[in-house]
Amino acid sequence: MNRGRSAWLHAAVMLLALVSMAAAVPRIGGTVRVHFPDVRHEPNPQFLPSASHVFLSSSVYRGLVRIGPDGSFLPGIASSWTVLLDGEDDGLDGEQQEGSRWVFQLDPLARFPDGNRVTAEDIIDSWERLLNSSRSPYRWLLDPVVGARAYRRGEGSRPAGLVAGFSTLEIHLSRPAPDLLDRLAHPALGIRELQADEESLVGAGPFDSDPHHPGTLIRANPLHHQGRPFLDGLELVQHPGVDPALLLESGQADLTVLYGRSAGQILSSPGVPPIRMTRLPGWDRVYSLVWNGISSGSGGRGGLPERLRGALDRRGMVRYLFDGRGEPVDSLLPFTGVSVRAGRAAPGPLFSGRVSLLHDESDPLAMAIASRVKASWEELGLRVGLKPLGAEELWDRLASGDYVVAVLLHHPPTLDSVLGLQGTLWQLGEVAESALQALEEASRFSDPVMRLQHARLAERLLLEPGFLVPLVRVYSWLATAPSLVGVQGDAAGLLYLDDAWWLPERTGR
Repeated sequence: MNRGRSAWLHAAVMLLALVSMAAAVPRIGGTVRVHFPDVRHEPNPQFLPSASHVFLSSSVYRGLVRIGPDGSFLPGIASSWTVLLDGEDDGLDGEQQEGSRWVFQLDPLARFPDGNRVTAEDIIDSWERLLNSSRSPYRWLLDPVVGARAYRRGEGSRPAGLVAGFSTLEIHLSRPAPDLLDRLAHPALGIRELQADEESLVGAGPFDSDPHHPGTLIRANPLHHQGRPFLDGLELVQHPGVDPALLLESGQADLTVLYGRSAGQILSSPGVPPIRMTRLPGWDRVYSLVWNGISSGSGGRGGLPERLRGALDRRGMVRYLFDGRGEPVDSLLPFTGVSVRAGRAAPGPLFSGRVSLLHDESDPLAMAIASRVKASWEELGLRVGLKPLGAEELWDRLASGDYVVAVLLHHPPTLDSVLGLQGTLWQLGEVAESALQALEEASRFSDPVMRLQHARLAERLLLEPGFLVPLVRVYSWLATAPSLVGVQGDAAGLLYLDDAWWLPERTGR
């Protein structure tokens, strides 16, 4: 009797062990329904206004290198790299040095979805399209390369510092660039190839957009050189105006990122299905006001006046707009402790006429902030008109100086403080010229502490006169269906679905 019971218990334990093992084995197949309110079509890596665009772009386009969870640099299209100093024939593999020449060995298995091998010529052509794009805010990433600045000014047939070999790409630098790998890991430098129609883009990443359903289905790339993803693909779910938390609760979406009240709805509702919620500091949204200065009675240009800055209730924005899930900020850089000296605006009438307040029409948070700024300024007697614009048009208005004030989203897809700030300030045109020059000098330092200190000094050139007024940081959460596992993020906040998969109980679509 006891022997029979013991055998039954042993069999039960073995069965439970097998079930547990089966649950841990990745299941191939299934489509993830992804919902991002601010993404209306498949992103182009030249235009990445938010982390949502960065995530989808990084899924399709892969760069030479990428950043791992611990902040180290991992192979991408390049399998290895060597730094060669002046007068030397070889260097230390993978080590960041202030060298004049970098040699990247390309992975021979890297393929576009059509089977064509990714060559050095493909990489150069891709980067040349970025340099030629007058509307992209990321053309400066290749500035340390010999001839890159001249090329984007329309001088020269191609950057002389990009040299294609049979299985290598050489990058010759015009100056020391200790941040070169950080630049090359930026999602804007993801490799892309033009199709025959010269309109469709394809990448060499783990997923490939479906040309027959543009902007809706991103399928797995079976030729991905680092292994085919477990998932069959991603479907971009479009539900304009619907709270993404409701889509998760109703099972109409499998993955999204939640902010403010939407996140609070899931976090404080134990009765809903057990949605996985993970804080994503790399996806936090930092919003600022950008003021281009207006003509005063003396003909000069100045920043945001003290009376208008004093009317910006940052704590109220966090409390009422974002359900307390955020914090007031006075800098775009982390842990700066910068104290902004208030300007000296004379009392009396603010301005005559109507002020244009621009914001990204696809970003609900920017619209909410703009509405609250409008209300607070109108209480002071200033007439404010809201101007919703598409992200690319907003960037054009900022760079041209054709605006008065705008709500700007700051999201740097990089760990580096200098490059992150430079990506934002590049959009601001004439107002940010002195700060950009200071950042150019900061980029020559290799020590992270020195880089951060000089980035603070550059930012102060805009903070103190009131051209740039940071407002709030809004916390973010990655929300996924209970049976979707393996979504990975790197130290810069980039998310990857390369190794994501459905638990066995999940039926694929």
